[in-house]
Amino acid sequence: MANAHCTNEAAIASKAQECLNMQDCTAAATCAGTIPACQTSTGSGGSGTGGTTGTGGGGGTSGGAWTCQDQPAQGNNPAVCVCIQSPEGTLSSCPSTETCCFTLDLQGTATCTCTTPPQGATCAQLAAAATGTVVSHCPQ
Repeated sequence: MANAHCTNEAAIASKAQECLNMQDCTAAATCAGTIPACQTSTGSGGSGTGGTTGTGGGGGTSGGAWTCQDQPAQGNNPAVCVCIQSPEGTLSSCPSTETCCFTLDLQGTATCTCTTPPQGATCAQLAAAATGTVVSHCPQ
């Protein structure tokens, strides 16, 4: 289901932002484990047409595109952009304003996150706390 649209994108992005805002790497790593799994909706097959030997419709499809949700900085919270594999959405990549990007697998859902690490932390530390891998940009 890595290519299916997550119906809870906002909840995933919100929890990821909460974790990224944490100053303590251990707390951030623990928080990363509480990011909700992707919930999906499935496509529906077409219906058959009338007649003596009606034909069944094909199954629904999903795409392999990425959808990103960008949240600008608010107060002391840095800007964060979270991308998931999804064929829907208006933002297909993160803006270049965030300085740290990393990929991770959230319970079977590939994600890519860009943000600015908190003062005193490196991108590598932030990615490690989230059990992710540093990349140059999102999506990968």
